[in-house]
Amino acid sequence: MVKDPIPEDNMEEENSLSSQESSTASASGVSYGCTDFLEADNISIPSLSVTFVPFYRGSKKMQVLHKNYPLQVSCRRLKVLDASDNLAQKLSVDSGSCSEWRNVVTRKPGFYNYPTVRLHLPTVADGDDVRCITEIYQKDSSATQRLVFSRFDIVELESLFTPGNLVDAYFSVDAYDYQQNAGIRAVAKKLIFLTN
Repeated sequence: MVKDPIPEDNMEEENSLSSQESSTASASGVSYGCTDFLEADNISIPSLSVTFVPFYRGSKKMQVLHKNYPLQVSCRRLKVLDASDNLAQKLSVDSGSCSEWRNVVTRKPGFYNYPTVRLHLPTVADGDDVRCITEIYQKDSSATQRLVFSRFDIVELESLFTPGNLVDAYFSVDAYDYQQNAGIRAVAKKLIFLTN
């Protein structure tokens, strides 16, 4: 892991990518802007919908929309994910799917106010190695640093997800129905770990 410092004044420039650049960002190194991601407070539950869209070789897949645009969220609260999950599950059942639904938000008995979210960290093959394409940053009171991983290492990633750490997450909401499992996943585009 390499820390790549980003001065605070350059973070604004990076976050102001146009929506076209941001939505087409890939493993090529283009940063995701924050302008395409809706804050949880700006998401209207009645404006959420789920529909089927064309996919690979004539197949269709579910897509979660907000006001007819693909849902991308910047969120600390989970009520929007619950609502999206419920809508997608209903569409899946109504379409005749027999797959087992896997909730994106889980709650253990007695810990209802402490839900767990499954974040999907997309990867790309890079020669013989696999690397994570989610942009990962670490921010403290003095600076923000981009963390660069040479390969996908679960131990390094787990060290960032420690109890008590706050994380700003920017993710898209993606539906799936594959090998008798269905659900929605929160696909992490950018994670900013806040440290004291």
